[in-house]
Amino acid sequence: MLLTIEHVLPQTLDKNSQWQKLWSDDNHQLWLHRLANLVPLNKRRNSSASNWDFKDKKEKYFTGIENVSSYALTSQVLKEGEWTIEVVENGCVLIIR
Repeated sequence: MLLTIEHVLPQTLDKNSQWQKLWSDDNHQLWLHRLANLVPLNKRRNSSASNWDFKDKKEKYFTGIENVSSYALTSQVLKEGEWTIEVVENGCVLIIR
């Protein structure tokens, strides 16, 4: 399996998307490439969801027997209802500990 790193918060925020409503441009740029917003995935999953809203990304990455992630860091994303700045900030604190 080829390991890739996926941005949970996408690199491009589509107009009228959930992301655009939850993230200001400044916060998007500040948190985009930080560890708390990056998760390991295999290439097949990574390339298929790009800028989808968070709920759709979670469903695409983690539904069904074949898509269950074996990465602990990635699996922690499942418990979140939304991917907000507060979630990312808290995740950053957990990573540093």
